[in-house]
Amino acid sequence: MLCALLSACSSTDQRLLSDAQIKTEQRYQDGLALREAHRLNSRLQDLSFPLLAVATDQCANRTTYKLGVQLHTAEDYPENQREAAREVFDKLDGIRVKHSAKGSSAREHLLNGDKIVQINGKKVPDSTVNTIRRLKQQLAKDPSLELTIERNNQLHSISLTAMEVCNYPVQLSQQDAINAFADGSSIIINAGLMRFAKEDSELSLIIAHELAHNVADHGMEKIKGGLIGGLFDLAISSGGGIVSPAIGVALGANLLSQSYEVEADKLAIRLMHQLEYPLQPLPEFWRRMATVHPSSIRHGQQASHPTTVERYLIMKQEVERLAQTD
Repeated sequence: MLCALLSACSSTDQRLLSDAQIKTEQRYQDGLALREAHRLNSRLQDLSFPLLAVATDQCANRTTYKLGVQLHTAEDYPENQREAAREVFDKLDGIRVKHSAKGSSAREHLLNGDKIVQINGKKVPDSTVNTIRRLKQQLAKDPSLELTIERNNQLHSISLTAMEVCNYPVQLSQQDAINAFADGSSIIINAGLMRFAKEDSELSLIIAHELAHNVADHGMEKIKGGLIGGLFDLAISSGGGIVSPAIGVALGANLLSQSYEVEADKLAIRLMHQLEYPLQPLPEFWRRMATVHPSSIRHGQQASHPTTVERYLIMKQEVERLAQTD
């Protein structure tokens, strides 16, 4: 009876809300969601671009030239979010700069909101996908190009030079699970893991770890071994939102070997060292992981990942080793 009454009250309350009220609040919340997604993606690109650039000597023939710029237009957003997108990003007519990654040539010369008018003297296509395709075609011929942009109603000519980077795109997933993985061709970082890794050094360490799996060809080795899948978890959220670093998710594949994880951890630390991150605090990441998943402190040898104790100590040893070489 109580449930029926509550349902009736809820229905009555809903009828008191006008369509205009609901639409206005939907647009406002869409704006909040778009701002948060943009914040996370910008942070991810700012931290990943320098890592992809510094690791080129590790990537063999798997490199490409990137400007480090992300573009967008109103049509890139679902129709019911476009009004909010225009409010968040101000202007979305034509192809606009969404973000330029830290360390890139684009970061030095482009501003968010700049409108791309021409590429090497030719008018840009009318979609983001086709504009990116045009840029890739140009960069395959020459890493330098000329952009004509519109800023504050004035045209400017901008010269950009792309950087050689590892061709392992780093992508943001909106999943809340505390998870990151590499599949041999890209790197996926979940929003949940980004929120857990509050310090940029922690997030960079995670990206470097997954990049290390790709450059060390761990994915291909796993596929060649006849196993299904090839996704590597750094830390997976299991039931109840508990972080489980030792649980593998590889579409039914066997768990990763612990030796792969140790190898990736060590290479990640070396990449961080090349970028001159302070190394001493980095092993603490594994102690913090242990606080949210105590079972990772001890587990059997059948697990794919070393314990958080082993990872802390091994990483600490690698940090101390590198300190002696400086």
